Amino acid sequence: MEPYREMYYLLFNRITDVVRDLQDAQKAAEALFLEKEPESPISALRIYPKHKD
Repeated sequence: MEPYREMYYLLFNRITDVVRDLQDAQKAAEALFLEKEPESPISALRIYPKHKD
C-alpha cells in the first residue's frame, strides 16, 4: 500500500474513534445532568445574546 494511503487510513480511523468517544462522553454528561436536575433542567441553562462589536 502506498504510504499516504496508510497514513490517511490511520488518521481517519483514529479521528473517527475520538469523535465517537467525545459523543459518548457528551451523552453521559447530558444523562448525568438530567439525572441530577429532573425537576427543571431548563432553568439551569441560559442563552446569552451574541456580543456585538
